[in-house]
Amino acid sequence: KPDIIVFTGDLAFDGTSADFDSAWNEVIQPVMDIFSLEKDLIFFCPGNHDIERNNIDKILESGLRTELVSIASVNELIDGLPQKSSDVFSRLTNYRQFLTSKESKYKKDGDYLYSTYTIEEGDKLIGIASFNTAWRAFGGNADYGKLLLGERTIDNAISSLKECHFRIALMHHPFSYLAEFEQPTIQRRILGNFDVLLHGHIHEHDTELVKKQNQDQVLLVAGGTIYSKREYHNGYGILSISLTETNGEIYLREYDDRARRFVPASVYGKDGIVPFKLERRVGASTEQNSIITQLRQVITAKVNVNEFPSISQLSLYPKSLMEIFVEPPLASEPESSYLAREAIREDKTKESKVLRSKQETIKTLNDLLGSGNNILIIGKKEHGKTSLLRNIYRLYLEDLQPERERIPLLINYRNLPMGKNKVYRALEKSLQSIDSKIDLEKQLVNGNCIVLIDDLDIENRKRLEDLAEFSTRYSRNRFIFTI
Repeated sequence: KPDIIVFTGDLAFDGTSADFDSAWNEVIQPVMDIFSLEKDLIFFCPGNHDIERNNIDKILESGLRTELVSIASVNELIDGLPQKSSDVFSRLTNYRQFLTSKESKYKKDGDYLYSTYTIEEGDKLIGIASFNTAWRAFGGNADYGKLLLGERTIDNAISSLKECHFRIALMHHPFSYLAEFEQPTIQRRILGNFDVLLHGHIHEHDTELVKKQNQDQVLLVAGGTIYSKREYHNGYGILSISLTETNGEIYLREYDDRARRFVPASVYGKDGIVPFKLERRVGASTEQNSIITQLRQVITAKVNVNEFPSISQLSLYPKSLMEIFVEPPLASEPESSYLAREAIREDKTKESKVLRSKQETIKTLNDLLGSGNNILIIGKKEHGKTSLLRNIYRLYLEDLQPERERIPLLINYRNLPMGKNKVYRALEKSLQSIDSKIDLEKQLVNGNCIVLIDDLDIENRKRLEDLAEFSTRYSRNRFIFTI
């Protein structure tokens, strides 16, 4: 007996109420009866066939296409929900009415773009996030590379499920269907915060175990399709997973027309079984996650405004450090070193992967962060050291760095306050903009932080003494400096 059942979109054909009623009565209800499963344990996300094309306002569509051209503009729309919802989401009116009538008692949070649910399984709390990738859909190939989900949508869902031990994401469309400007962000946020992603749309079984930048793994499963006609591929999958060992099997089934029954889909694995093992780092504590989430929501916007103060309000220009940041060439030798100069020169014309094996002088940012070492970044004035440090700060906020999760703390060395405990007080001040009271001493003593200090002044002896005392006292933390 399954614990839950999920439908990853296209429950209907053209989004009519009759379609949804038919799907419930002819497919879902019989499945529930077979397994004696309560309706609260069946979860949905909308697909492009769940929309009503006749309910799309062409004039409104034209305006949305013009305005929704950046991560910031989509976030602004989402922040205005539900006031802006009635017309923007009109194509999904029947789907929402259907979903409301069958809503699970396990629902925790949500709006027009996502719903979250939590279920207790023994001593584990399971989180499920259903994402709406169909609200900008028309159907067909025209949707490719044009759909939107919204960074804020993912952040809201992650925050809602922050207490969960295991997280499952549902969405109809693969990442490739999202608009180019938000696809990398959405993909990183989902893969970085969920253990399993279930999606549909491609009409074929597919499984993939993806190793993320932080060395965790996430399981991606594309579900099969149940058609009423035989000329199309029909199939479904059963995911069995151990929450303690984070391993399991995917049992894939497809319909054999001659046998008139579902059989193991052996083309995907022996007897239709695909085993997997999720490798996971030791995650951050609930308190750490809460701090990181609040910092992400409050501080990232300030970093972007500081980086682009004059152009961030113009819709045609980049609004975030992520959109424009280009990793500079990094070398472990001084710039005056002949080896470093040659390696940097070659790196511009050849594959950096080959060069790194040939010239170990060249380093990538991912290499440096993954080393776990303290780092001193030296470079000429106005050569991007501050932007580099801010990007490192962003990577830790979004859990995209290759080491364990840490709370990023960013300060400018030349703006340290007067008096004693300069570094500690500067770090305290950097956290004043978030709501909850943070026990900074506890986080530092436990080594849960990465301290990013920009513009180090090695000529100020008194400040260096304060920094030396601080770094010795809290040596379990990680430090990155720029000079």
